[in-house]
Amino acid sequence: MDECKHTDALWAVLDNMVPLNAWLPSYCLPSSSCPHRSLSTSPPFSDSLPRQTQQQMPFPQPPRHWQCLAYAFLLLLRALLIFAPGYIHPDEFFQGGQEMFGENHYLPWEWHPQHALRSIVGPWFVAGLPFTVLRYLFGGGQGGGGRGGGGGGGGGDGAKAEGGEGRGEMPPAMLLLYVPRMMMWLLSVGQDVCVFQLARQQEEEGKEDDKEEDAAKTSKARQTPYSSIPTTTSSSSSSTSSLNAWTALVIFAAWWPTLLMGIRPFSNSMEAILLTVTLRIYYSFSSSSSSIRNRRIALGACFALGCFVRFTFPVFALPIGLAELWNAAYSPLSSSPSPPSPPLSSVSSSIFPSISFSTSSSHPTTKPSLPPLLRCCFHLLLGVLLLALPCLLADTIYYHRPSSPLSLVLTPWNALRYNSSSSNLSSHGIHPRLTHLLLNLPLLFTLLAPYTLVRHLLFLPPSLAPSLHRRRRLYLSVVISTLSLLSLAPHQEPRFLLPLATPLLLLFALLPTPSFPPSLFLLHNALCLFFFAFLHQAGLIPALLRLNQHLASLPPSLPPFLPPSVYFYHTYMPPRFLFATASSTLPSSSPLSPFTLTDLGSRISLAELALLLEGGREGGREGGRIYVVAPGSMSHALKSLLKREGMKKVFATFPHMSTEDLPGREGGREAWSLVVWGKGEAEGGGKEGVGKGKGEGGWEEL
Repeated sequence: MDECKHTDALWAVLDNMVPLNAWLPSYCLPSSSCPHRSLSTSPPFSDSLPRQTQQQMPFPQPPRHWQCLAYAFLLLLRALLIFAPGYIHPDEFFQGGQEMFGENHYLPWEWHPQHALRSIVGPWFVAGLPFTVLRYLFGGGQGGGGRGGGGGGGGGDGAKAEGGEGRGEMPPAMLLLYVPRMMMWLLSVGQDVCVFQLARQQEEEGKEDDKEEDAAKTSKARQTPYSSIPTTTSSSSSSTSSLNAWTALVIFAAWWPTLLMGIRPFSNSMEAILLTVTLRIYYSFSSSSSSIRNRRIALGACFALGCFVRFTFPVFALPIGLAELWNAAYSPLSSSPSPPSPPLSSVSSSIFPSISFSTSSSHPTTKPSLPPLLRCCFHLLLGVLLLALPCLLADTIYYHRPSSPLSLVLTPWNALRYNSSSSNLSSHGIHPRLTHLLLNLPLLFTLLAPYTLVRHLLFLPPSLAPSLHRRRRLYLSVVISTLSLLSLAPHQEPRFLLPLATPLLLLFALLPTPSFPPSLFLLHNALCLFFFAFLHQAGLIPALLRLNQHLASLPPSLPPFLPPSVYFYHTYMPPRFLFATASSTLPSSSPLSPFTLTDLGSRISLAELALLLEGGREGGREGGRIYVVAPGSMSHALKSLLKREGMKKVFATFPHMSTEDLPGREGGREAWSLVVWGKGEAEGGGKEGVGKGKGEGGWEEL
């Protein structure tokens, strides 16, 4: 007992100098029974610690230099994937390149003036502007920026594309293919910067909240007897963001949509970048009223640009706009965007008890103020007009035809009207309402996405710091509202959810102790990346490039000129602008088109294909070169027909996989290839082939 009394006196002297819990870990603090015996020599991560303490330990993370190296590797991998042959979806070409060549090389149906569903602003930046520079460098080739009208039938299948008039020299087809992807790669790097800054802000806010909470507890501990000091770790450690900014950035860069879909010129990829920028602008902290005004104007500009890039952008940005208005109404001079309590907080809290949409420090203490709210609306509207008017003017000029009167073209409204009709969407495919939630979300973001949502909705501890809680509330609002509204549409594709990558990642970074298995994350991303980058329809683009070289090398001056005909059978829609190089080499005085390219899809039977090859249908002129491009998995069905027509195998591109025509157990390498068959040579044209055949540059017999 005497020893314990002397120890108590020693603890009292030390406490007068420095509070013990300011420099000693909790497992070293004295207990009520015998203070000096409670001192432990075990390390902080020892198994002898209480179970509650072990569960609240921060999530282990690799050293900073390893995180930087991992991100550098992923960034380099993303750059190399620019040259990946995989074909994800036709819209990566028909929303980011094909429309720049106008009526001369097939205009997609949604770009026709009578539809006008797409804005030219986004595609012009990633494809039109680089194409203009390339044409200038290569002597001013034809195509690019053409207005709507002419060329191509609606819907795409079976539409015929005719070549140009050969004014000037076109850039190589490979540049036309890869330059838009390079532009998207640059934009994706900017998105990485915004994601890193958001995660860093999140990390710093957690640390500041922990410091304030620890300071308050230290001040209280000065007046607290040591017998009442807890022996477990402070709960404030759970309020800190569990993932640092570099770890969050590595996870974002390792997602296969970031590696592959983010560098393809999809409108969804541009929409995802704009949403990330919008979140970054919303969380740009400043104490001056001029900075708040500029931030709101920038938010309005992002809203306007996002609407023209893709009409669904308001669905993603709606919670951000409502949060800004709410913040202006209750705290107009606040330097930090922290709206007190959203209008739907009571409803959401009744459904998901763990979603406490209001904290003790976030309840409004005053009534909403109307003048600051009106000022905020004015600033947002000013930003909207600053970009909406130029975008409206650009679309009007693009879709205007000399034969029709000039009228304003509002492409977001046209797209909304078209997609509001179920009969229109039925031609693109009808999906169950839960496809986004149950299939598309896990496919894009692995099981980490449902894991994160379940943790936040049902099992998140209530000790999250107030500032982080406000971020969590906004990110959850973006994800839940987007899934709810987009699920109302019967047509649901995975790429529609690409913009949710940033809010989902930041929600995952807010989890106190994330325990998602990294092996499952890596395996899912590796499999999806390999399939879509190197296997899915992967032979189509290489075949187009090789055919483009062959058609460009054909002698154009042999009378009478017989244009080659190219048929694509059971493949994705071929991007016609990759044949621009072949078109530009032909003389403008040629009475016939340089070639005809027909996308047959899978809508015709073998008997109809036979009639087409015999010259009884469009495109097949007797005596001219004819090419048929089809998956090798159909070789068994096509071989007898093509042999009867005198066609021979020209070359095959490997690998190629069509999910509509899966390869069988037999067929070998050819079943996993895209095969190009050819027939006929123009007189005097020789027997030049494409690539390697049975002989040097010759045809290969079937």
